[in-house]
Amino acid sequence: MLPGHGYPELHKYKHLVGNYGGAWYRQKRDFAEFPGAILMTTNCIMDPPASYADRLYTTGEVGVAASKHIGGTPGHKDYSEVINRALQLPGFSHEPEPKYVTVGFGHNATLGAAAAVLDAVQQGQLKHIFLVGGCDAAEPSRKYYTEVVAGLPDDTMVLTLGCGKYRFYDQELGTLANGLPRLLDMGQVGKLLYARHLRLDGIRMEVGNHEHATFLLSRSMLHEAGSTAQQVPSTPSCASRNLHACQHLRDVCCVCSKPYLLL
Repeated sequence: MLPGHGYPELHKYKHLVGNYGGAWYRQKRDFAEFPGAILMTTNCIMDPPASYADRLYTTGEVGVAASKHIGGTPGHKDYSEVINRALQLPGFSHEPEPKYVTVGFGHNATLGAAAAVLDAVQQGQLKHIFLVGGCDAAEPSRKYYTEVVAGLPDDTMVLTLGCGKYRFYDQELGTLANGLPRLLDMGQVGKLLYARHLRLDGIRMEVGNHEHATFLLSRSMLHEAGSTAQQVPSTPSCASRNLHACQHLRDVCCVCSKPYLLL
């Protein structure tokens, strides 16, 4: 629910307290440790073990055989069973130490800060902008993204989206000299295409692809920018030979366990 806090129609509800857990591939550990009911709305779902299958619910196009599905159309669904199950469960026995991050930097909000960004560039406070994010996965090589962000100097800014952000969300990047945050969270991985509206020259991209949607979004963005990048050997299983042969996708790269670079 981390991106949800950036949407006014969700943020207005006071019981949208915070975000729990990390990237999708950690859900079997995160959900097993969570002492409450879980409603799953994303295709990132994994088959639940017995430790939480009876308190996991699905809705929309998502579903698994071991858990109850909440049917109906948007605005006409009955979530009373999920709510009652949550009330039956013990919840946390302690208050976790809070950590605060700022979200809501979609392309409109970021464009609204363009004057501050331009001023930081002109004052020599901002030298480079990195787009670091995408769809994360469990491969050990994914620590690359953690190391990239950790090694950035203070005169750089990081735009991020998708669950790739969890690779470095625990780092304190602080602000530029003019008070602008060095980490701007643009939201979900689907916002990758909206990042093109920023039209930032000289931006460097470090985007991981794990599933077909992110793969196609990143390729479309690179193609629209008229950019090329070094081809790397590791690609998602959806990257068929026919797909690689498409003229409008040629000469741009995608990766699975390694990043692509756009310099």
